[in-house]
Amino acid sequence: MNSEDNLPKLGLVITQKNEVAILNYNIEYHRHMGISHFYIFDDGSTDTSMNTVPDAEGIYKFHETDFLNIPDEMESIRLKALDGNWMGRQILNTYKALQLAKKQSVDWLFFIDADELVFLGSEKEDSFRKVFSEIELDIDVVHFNTVFEVVQNRGSCDNIFKSSTYFKTPEYHKSNERNILNPMLDEIVKLKGYFGHTRGKQAARVKSNLLPKSSHSFKKRNGDNPKIMTLGQILHYHGCSFNEFIKQNSIRHPSHFIYGKDVPYYPKLFWRNLVLDSGMTTSELRTYYEQWIMFSDEEIARLLVESNNGNPVLINFQKIRKIWNKIEEI
Repeated sequence: MNSEDNLPKLGLVITQKNEVAILNYNIEYHRHMGISHFYIFDDGSTDTSMNTVPDAEGIYKFHETDFLNIPDEMESIRLKALDGNWMGRQILNTYKALQLAKKQSVDWLFFIDADELVFLGSEKEDSFRKVFSEIELDIDVVHFNTVFEVVQNRGSCDNIFKSSTYFKTPEYHKSNERNILNPMLDEIVKLKGYFGHTRGKQAARVKSNLLPKSSHSFKKRNGDNPKIMTLGQILHYHGCSFNEFIKQNSIRHPSHFIYGKDVPYYPKLFWRNLVLDSGMTTSELRTYYEQWIMFSDEEIARLLVESNNGNPVLINFQKIRKIWNKIEEI
């Protein structure tokens, strides 16, 4: 059994833009669960999100991407980042966080977005460190490969991480489709499963000489494949309220992933164009969100019945609310 002093030191890196509603809540949650070092990079915010991040021990704030001292293996990413690709900047920020974590004797670095929480099975305070203390020494990367995506409902103007507890499961992603109106073409399209990603996120062992490969993964610097184990879940609060939907789609998402593959038009580029280029007013966009994206109470009830009948497409993740109740007691 490890003593408290021998438990691993954990860090987390986030690149954020205009996440004033959720950024500090994200830090609070992960600090409670055992992460002590936070590397928060801003990507041109126009809100006060970075001001919500406390000037506290273990929190490091960066207001722009550092394009210097990038290894040759990442030169193509650096050039794309300089050309405006925000995913490239995110990867460069993660590289810098890895170097800082190494200097500060951090053992593991988590790489997630501001609208994501990691859950590793336990509701206990500081439990992440205990979990990571039991990982075999030859493991380079922990992959949080199971993604639960929030049910887009009414959300909350306060802490969405606490108020939103219904999540779509991987089974939902495999088996369900929704009809979505494209008002710019006046046609109905079918969107299957999640509106966000399904690839999960990762944590890197800092001593394993890794480089960030994408927004979701790491690779070994010598070209070998890292040894990976899977663990836990990502709770993804993608578009969980109208305000989050507008914020997320007010960014000019690139049309290509960092390695050149096209980003599918539906839904990400479609909703970006809808918010930025359609000419719809805020009121019209809200009506659209409520009719075509937000899940009604009746739809949630139907999915719960389906889940109770043996097809677990929806879960009510009350464990996360219990964790927040403990955080708020402190």
